[in-house]
Amino acid sequence: MLNQAMVRSIQENDHDLVMQTWLRHLRKTFSWLPSEAYFRLYERQIREHLHRGVAIALCNPDYPRQVFAYAVASPWTEKRFLLHFIFAKDYYRHGGLATRLVQELCGQMLNAHDEGRCTATNWSADLERMKKHVDGYRPDLFNSRACYHHTKEEKETS
Repeated sequence: MLNQAMVRSIQENDHDLVMQTWLRHLRKTFSWLPSEAYFRLYERQIREHLHRGVAIALCNPDYPRQVFAYAVASPWTEKRFLLHFIFAKDYYRHGGLATRLVQELCGQMLNAHDEGRCTATNWSADLERMKKHVDGYRPDLFNSRACYHHTKEEKETS
């Protein structure tokens, strides 16, 4: 079934899944931040990325509401995009879903399914296995203001 998974845009009814999984993952990184401040800051950031970025899901073709994995990204340069978060449900991990999502983003955002590159703004061990497409880490660009309001000079040095 996974090799037949359908690609679609993240929809409003997917936002709970995205918020829960993304916030749970980020919480480990920012455990030093008080909970109230953490949730206020990062909920806003994630919502901004969902609203302004490119958010796609791999789902069951027979029941599209069943999401196996998702990714959220934003444009960066002509040959590179920012990968803000990628997630696969535990049961479906290590089935190539994350690679497929990155390839789909390369196709949608760069018109280059196999040649595109991205820079991650949140790192995980899973991204280590995707070095063909993910070759950089810039946590400073997770902030939606930095991501969507960057200068030409910042883009050229990335």
